[in-house]
Amino acid sequence: EITIKSLCDTFLLNTKQIYAIFKENFACTVKQYVLKERIEIAKDLLIKTNYSVTIVAEKSGFKDYNHFIQFFKSTTGETPYKYRKKRINI
Repeated sequence: EITIKSLCDTFLLNTKQIYAIFKENFACTVKQYVLKERIEIAKDLLIKTNYSVTIVAEKSGFKDYNHFIQFFKSTTGETPYKYRKKRINI
């Protein structure tokens, strides 16, 4: 679980510093960055493994399967199933 507190504790920074670093270096919030990275992990797992979409959701850090499906589709324009099918059949 990645939280602002865990980042602050790990890097010995305060909340304002963490937010400023993310805004300056990644042009997004911490939450947006984490979600983006989780989607990248999910995309990789969908292509390189035979894990079910449920397992991919869990392994990429999503606690709620339905949220994963909705967020994946809104980010990529495809459901995880369609994303996998298109790339494996290439």
